[in-house]
Amino acid sequence: MAFTHALYYPWIDIKNTAWLKTAILYWDKISTIVPSNMEKPYQSAEAAFLMGERILIPEHVNSRDLAVENASQSFLDYFDTPEAASILLPSSRKTLHIPTINQATELSRLNKWKISEELAERLIESGKVLQQDEWLVFDRQSIDYYMTLLAGNLSYEKHFGLLTYDAPYQPLADRVKRGDNPNIFNQELGQALLARMTIDAIDIDPETPLETIIDFRNKNKDEIARFREEMGRLAASIDPETPSFDSLQQQVFDIYTNKIKPAISSLEKALAAKRI
Repeated sequence: MAFTHALYYPWIDIKNTAWLKTAILYWDKISTIVPSNMEKPYQSAEAAFLMGERILIPEHVNSRDLAVENASQSFLDYFDTPEAASILLPSSRKTLHIPTINQATELSRLNKWKISEELAERLIESGKVLQQDEWLVFDRQSIDYYMTLLAGNLSYEKHFGLLTYDAPYQPLADRVKRGDNPNIFNQELGQALLARMTIDAIDIDPETPLETIIDFRNKNKDEIARFREEMGRLAASIDPETPSFDSLQQQVFDIYTNKIKPAISSLEKALAAKRI
């Protein structure tokens, strides 16, 4: 089955407006992970407008939510996996570890409502995290890793598709989401990869007003739904015994090249006819 609602991660706001305009053509709704105490999560006028249209939706969480508890409890469980290494090992870091504030090459912030109180306290006591009011400041890659765990748990709980435009995050999020079911993993990850390839391939003029894009998708909703359903059907054809992520990527690329790309050409012609 094709997803219609996606969970975007690892950030609250989607700052790449041109990418967002293409994403809302494919997905009916897109949620982002927002702390429950944040009333105005989106900074850009475009994101605020889409929130008003109920296309971009804050998925509010707090430190006691089940998905947050599960992500926090599994923080170390996935730490040594190859999927985690693609996030946690930037070129400047040679070993898997959470650097201290002074060691980190890039710091970022995580709202305390997105992490369990127990894990937050442990990280603060270790000297790897500095608390500033409601924000926890620590190594950016470690925050990205945690937010990927949270996205995987939330998408499983809410039955959302996973959406990110940073490729290293996808395998870990899907590993968390699949549990112990590799068949679901390969099909859902395949669908997510196909969706991202499609979004990256469609060229929308970044100056196109959002109202024009929404009008186009409303008038062509049946065609877009069939296109999305076909993506789900093709993803379901992926070999469940695929031995590696590289092998899965090759299958997805072959499906995209032979089946999806020709359909994108038709969609782009329709967009061009509307000057989008």
